[in-house]
Amino acid sequence: MQKRGLEEKRTVATFSAASFLNDVGSDMVRPLWPLFITTFLGAPFALLGLLDGLGDALGYTTKTPSSFLADRYRKKPFIWFGYLLSGGARIFYAVSAIFRTTFVLFSGKIIDGLGRGIREPARDAVVTETVSKNRGKAFGILRTSDNLGAALGPLIAFLLFTSLGFSKLFLLAAIPSLIGSLLIIFFIKKKRKTISHKTTIVEFREIKKDFKDKKNYWKFVSVSALFALSWFSISFMIVFGAEVLKFNKLSIAAVPLLLLIYSLTAS
Repeated sequence: MQKRGLEEKRTVATFSAASFLNDVGSDMVRPLWPLFITTFLGAPFALLGLLDGLGDALGYTTKTPSSFLADRYRKKPFIWFGYLLSGGARIFYAVSAIFRTTFVLFSGKIIDGLGRGIREPARDAVVTETVSKNRGKAFGILRTSDNLGAALGPLIAFLLFTSLGFSKLFLLAAIPSLIGSLLIIFFIKKKRKTISHKTTIVEFREIKKDFKDKKNYWKFVSVSALFALSWFSISFMIVFGAEVLKFNKLSIAAVPLLLLIYSLTAS
């Protein structure tokens, strides 16, 4: 019993640390990303929207197949490899800053979206399987770690951007995710657990049984899709904030502080 308790604590602590580190790296890039695209590379706003949409679409659409594969095989490789991809994506961003090429930029965004999509379902499943009690507390700790990283990342970007510039800052932002990947490899002990294909399909179909009939199911999906259309990329809000700063003769380097304020109020 004591051994299981230690395993639960180690699992939650490791995932929290990895999540915190990944969000630090991600949010070092996030406030500067739209300015990097539109100002540094001189690309149109359409490309910024396309890149953000592509990354988010891959992040969402890969969750279902990756969770299916993680259940059939091993979850741990999906988690550490997902963090590794996120770190690698920032290296691609740094390369695109050096050579000013959009091809490498697209490649990095694809890798970033895939990394997010394959790690999150497997991570949440491992937490659910490992933690027998107080699962809400465990996921709360993970969420808190995310928020702390989201607050620290923009602050680091604000302090270092003027001296490092885009390429070096993006390279630096890759390091936290790579460390998080190593934490998963060395500290998460997860044995292989396979689930039959039939069982997985039955569980997936159980979703529809929560509704009285198919009409209610599709009504729910339609309304959810309608609300999803109101979503917009935060990148455009950052660009607007940058324009306000320029109008008031403030440094563009202060843009990360806008995301910091946003992250603190959103959490």
